[in-house]
Amino acid sequence: MIRQASWLLLEKLLRVASGLLVSTAVARHLGPADYGLLAVAVGAIGVAVAAANMGADHVNLAELARGDAPGFLASALWVRCGWAVCCALAVWLVASGIDTSAPAAVWTALLGVVLAAAPQILTHQLYADGRFATASALAIAGVLTGAAARIAGVVLGLDLTWFAWCFTIEAVALGGGVLLWFSATDRRWRPTAVRWADARRYAVLCAPTVVSAVLVALYFRIELFVVGGVLGAEAAGTWAAAMMFILPWNMASAALLPVVNRRLMLRRPEDGPADATMLRLLRLMVVAGAACAMVNLVAVPWVVALLLGDRYAATVTIAAIGSAALVPLFVGAVQDVSLAQRRRTGVVLRKALVGIPLSIGLLAFGASQGGLAGVAVGLLVSYFITTGPLNAWLDPDFFRLQLAAIGWRRER
Repeated sequence: MIRQASWLLLEKLLRVASGLLVSTAVARHLGPADYGLLAVAVGAIGVAVAAANMGADHVNLAELARGDAPGFLASALWVRCGWAVCCALAVWLVASGIDTSAPAAVWTALLGVVLAAAPQILTHQLYADGRFATASALAIAGVLTGAAARIAGVVLGLDLTWFAWCFTIEAVALGGGVLLWFSATDRRWRPTAVRWADARRYAVLCAPTVVSAVLVALYFRIELFVVGGVLGAEAAGTWAAAMMFILPWNMASAALLPVVNRRLMLRRPEDGPADATMLRLLRLMVVAGAACAMVNLVAVPWVVALLLGDRYAATVTIAAIGSAALVPLFVGAVQDVSLAQRRRTGVVLRKALVGIPLSIGLLAFGASQGGLAGVAVGLLVSYFITTGPLNAWLDPDFFRLQLAAIGWRRER
């Protein structure tokens, strides 16, 4: 498992490095106001991408690892392509019908990110087959393509719209790369393999997760929308810069999860109970989240001074407060795998329905009382409530594992 996860970890660490070096260069080039406009637009597009991806990452991996439906991959891919087109069309209609702070060209440039969500299931097939090195190599090629486009934009002094196009360039490079790879090496995705019964089954399976995914995406981006709406575009740019030191860590933590998900699906009786594996993973993630938070506390001040400059000085305080949220974020990633294994994805929907209004209230109150620092405190409180009391209420089985992971309860 370590060798398999090392490839995924390499990919995620490269994304972290890209976020720290390339994205900070973009933020410094654009300035807080334009970077804030871009961040809010990308955050909104992220909600559409979550819808296009159907909230099906762990579901895809679990179903593909079972391998009991030969036509499942091709059938699911066509469902995802049709749905992604619908999501992109909805974004275009909404963006053209309302007055937004970001230029229309920015929204047009970002539409490709939504469409590129469809072939993501091919990456999940690679995970299900245990071909983690291939999946990571294709992802790294996409990251490097996006980084090169952004660096070119900084060097040439290009404007906001170009950096919106960079998100589409990166997403299309990844989606197109994996599609070309499958075209050359694997026949399972081709149209002749489509089974409409499997397509209907996939659509029914993912219908509730689409709603959950949209609500979860809103939950994890709502602070950016609150900052932009209450404190303005410049504050949103400063907030987005601070998140560059937090969110990539959570992305890196996810490197282990596809490997664990696949192993759990292929688990034999002699491997022991699944809860034992989940408990070990939880303990690892709690320690990793705390370690990443400590790294941020030490490194962020000098990184901000070196790479972002005085215009982003408030980033240091925001990152210091918000880094504590890495622990509940890491725990939540493990819970996603657990829910997919137990086929209890409805828990995500119920948590989001409760968590979103709670989060909006905490963030708005924090913004009114303490500006960006207050929003960071509100974010932290919201994440710990979602991972603690809400899990105790809505997912008590996983909450018992959480308590066992930190030594508050012995797991039987």
